[in-house]
Amino acid sequence: MRTLAAAYSLRSHVCLLYALVFLCVYKAAGGSPFSSRGLVWGGGVYLAMQAAYLFNRLEDQAEDELNGDVLRLAPGLRRAAKASLAAAFALLAGLAMYFHPASRPVAVYSLVVIPLYSWPRLPLKRFMIFKPLSIAAGAFLMSFYLPFSLAAPGAFPGWRGIPALLYANWPLAAIFFLNTVFLDLRDERGDALAGVATLPAALGAGRAAVLLSAACAVLAAALFARGAAAPAAFSLFLSAASAGALRGPGRDYYNHVISIEDAACMAALLV
Repeated sequence: MRTLAAAYSLRSHVCLLYALVFLCVYKAAGGSPFSSRGLVWGGGVYLAMQAAYLFNRLEDQAEDELNGDVLRLAPGLRRAAKASLAAAFALLAGLAMYFHPASRPVAVYSLVVIPLYSWPRLPLKRFMIFKPLSIAAGAFLMSFYLPFSLAAPGAFPGWRGIPALLYANWPLAAIFFLNTVFLDLRDERGDALAGVATLPAALGAGRAAVLLSAACAVLAAALFARGAAAPAAFSLFLSAASAGALRGPGRDYYNHVISIEDAACMAALLV
């Protein structure tokens, strides 16, 4: 149980979700998710997201303290850890751009947005909607655009092709957006006290949960109508999970929901 609690605290299950969605999309695009290429890139996605989340954890101590989930390190060790994580992420971004030039939009976006998201001196995440929108955009680039560009080399003209790709595949970005709002339900109290303007902090956890559950249900219906059964089932599950949040569960509830999403992605890879 201590190992699981540590993994949850480090957001490892959230980072794993990015990597698993990457592999699922890579498989759907015709790639082999269990090939050395698929596993190396999937592992790179996981490591990049883990570095980004840990960097944010180290910068978010005020909010995390209020939410009862702070990552405590001595000041000197904390500075060294942040420098190491920033260097690791930059190295991964550099390697990705070197071996796959089409990954430049992903790397550039990440290198620009992560500081804007994490550093207290650039607190753009305190503005309403910035947090879920920035995460949804990053997830789309890393877990959808990147695997498609790897599976079909030369098919995507860099930045110019991304708007059309997003327009044609908006449900994935919408699901990541709603999933981010779902996780914000967990931190509603601490975010409100810290001045981070998430939807749950602005509306209250109860109203936000009802709105989120309804939005996920509507999205599920739209996806079923399009014949996208798997994303529709995912959205319907998130609708039920959001409704379950009305009971005021503890933090483990939200962590378990993400772990179930991880398990569903693993099952999709094995089918």
